[in-house]
Amino acid sequence: MSRKTRITAIVVTLIILALSASLIYAQGNGNGNRGANGNGRGNQGQNQTNQQAQTDLQGTQSGNGGAQYRGGQDNAQGNASMNQGGANANQGNTNMNQGISLGLNIPASSGLPLTDEVIAAMYAGILDEYHAFAVYQAIIDQFGSVSPFVNIQASEASHIATWESMFERYGLTVPEVPTLDVVPQFTSLSEACATAAAAEIANFGLYDAAMETFQDYPDLLQVVTTLRNASEFNHLPAFETCAG
Repeated sequence: MSRKTRITAIVVTLIILALSASLIYAQGNGNGNRGANGNGRGNQGQNQTNQQAQTDLQGTQSGNGGAQYRGGQDNAQGNASMNQGGANANQGNTNMNQGISLGLNIPASSGLPLTDEVIAAMYAGILDEYHAFAVYQAIIDQFGSVSPFVNIQASEASHIATWESMFERYGLTVPEVPTLDVVPQFTSLSEACATAAAAEIANFGLYDAAMETFQDYPDLLQVVTTLRNASEFNHLPAFETCAG
């Protein structure tokens, strides 16, 4: 091989080597870029995951906060309703304790001094109400919280409260609540109702006589008129129905 030929071969070899090196370098950069792009996409996916997690966390916090807030509102509203209910119940008790007399629209006192007959009629009225209350309690003790005794006994308590307010108005001592000498026992509820019906008839008969006594005392007259009508027109029919 001539010297010229050897030089040409060497140049060709060098060119081939240079081209090979260029291809290897480009391929390396391509793989590197693809790796970098892969890492980029990986980082981007991780960022998206972190962002979603943060969003979920915020949503959970907001949800919990909203639930706590709504729960607090519900509890507050529940407490307010309960307190309002308690206030209404207390108001109802206050109205009842202030006396049935307010509901009777009792007129003012005439200013006349009470006679012995008037005082005796007042004591007879309140003692009869005490007696009725005690008898009805004995019946409730025997038969349980049965109608109409439970409701009518509550009415008797209102009658007693009305009488007590009148005793206080005139500066009289309210008598002690008497106890029953004999606690009645009945063979049946209908028998108890028949006995109670007779007691109500006796009660408004007592008040009929008191109405004559209280003619000069409009406040006392209003009391006995209202109470006797309750006995005749409310209590008596209920007991007669129960008696059969």
